[in-house]
Amino acid sequence: MPPLRILLLLFLSVTLTACRQAKHDNSKVLTVSIEPLRYVVKAIVDNKYEVNTLMPQGASPETYEPVPRQMMELDGSEMVIRMGTLGFEQTKLPQMVASVPHLTMIDAAQGIPMLADSHHHAHDTESLDPHTWMSPQNLVVMARNVTRALCEKDTMNASFFKQRLARFEKNMDVLDVQLRKALLHLPSRSFLIYHPALGYMARQYGLQQLAVEHDGKEPSAAYMQQLVNKCRNENVKVVFISKEHSGRAAQRIANELGAKVVNINPLDYDVPAQMKMIAKSLK
Repeated sequence: MPPLRILLLLFLSVTLTACRQAKHDNSKVLTVSIEPLRYVVKAIVDNKYEVNTLMPQGASPETYEPVPRQMMELDGSEMVIRMGTLGFEQTKLPQMVASVPHLTMIDAAQGIPMLADSHHHAHDTESLDPHTWMSPQNLVVMARNVTRALCEKDTMNASFFKQRLARFEKNMDVLDVQLRKALLHLPSRSFLIYHPALGYMARQYGLQQLAVEHDGKEPSAAYMQQLVNKCRNENVKVVFISKEHSGRAAQRIANELGAKVVNINPLDYDVPAQMKMIAKSLK
């Protein structure tokens, strides 16, 4: 290869490496535990930060095991934001954060009145329902916690974060009105779900969540029969299932009740869209 061409290739290689390094050095990164939390954080930071999610879609927050690559990525993060109630957040995340001296971690769900967990997650907060994000009211609390932490860490952008928070609060007020309107005059205010992930939405809007999953396991035949009887008494017309959990038992009950089965994704990024779809399904 001619010497001039070699020099040109070397120059391009060095230049591209420098550009990548500059991009890495200049970009500010926040890390969140799950996608619904990325929705909240992104609403506050907009393009001021890149927001990365630890747990991929399709994984279970109770059993997820972060991979070594994510440990390296944490080193470039300014802050880790977690719900503070999920399985892997309790067992794995503190160890990961402790290995990165400059990293701070906040709990976005701090201050939210917690519900009892009807199916017992296997970790320290097993008596509490961790699905706090499925409620507009709770999303506002999370956004305020995130904003407070960011304003303390990044004072230069504090006014920007506060403006974004005000916009988020207005959006959640609009969402609340939309959901209340959609949930008027329902044939039943009770619904069945395999994995009880909608407790906070049910609490905010006066709904009753009945769960197939019992003590974190597939239900026994006796429990199934009790559940069928209760669903009949409550005039249940809708059964929710999600891809993270087996829906066979829920499908069997739906068949017996003549109820419709609706697939939902409580771990989706677009939390408001999920809540709107759930409300519409109950009609």
